[in-house]
Amino acid sequence: MKNKLLPLIILILIVSIGVFFFLRKPQMTQTQPEQKLPIPTGHYDLGDNSSMYHEADPIEIQVSEGGFEPQEITIKVGDVVVFRNADNTEHDIESLPHPQHTAHTELNLGVIEGIDSKSLLLTQPGVYEYHDHLNPENRGKITVE
Repeated sequence: MKNKLLPLIILILIVSIGVFFFLRKPQMTQTQPEQKLPIPTGHYDLGDNSSMYHEADPIEIQVSEGGFEPQEITIKVGDVVVFRNADNTEHDIESLPHPQHTAHTELNLGVIEGIDSKSLLLTQPGVYEYHDHLNPENRGKITVE
């Protein structure tokens, strides 16, 4: 009797394992190619100032281990600022004061990897100071008129 049961148990075990692997859905992960953010251009609805529209080329600030270029700019309300990573090092754009980043939270753009970029639409006049959190001595200033 034992000799007849052993092949049956082995057969049931093999079939069970086969069914398990057949019914199990493989979890394949696909990596998406890195997407470059487009530089925004055109008209911008300025929220509460709905009667105001502004059309202009975006202003680019390059960030590298050496700092921001240009370090200070003056723009108009509704201008778009593009922070572009100019080297292959991560940079973390955050508002001052360091390390709280509380003065202008809209400037807390986070990490810009590789040669990527992040853009920002500024709709309120004021002075916006920021830094690279990974290199806090690298600072910049945007004056919005």
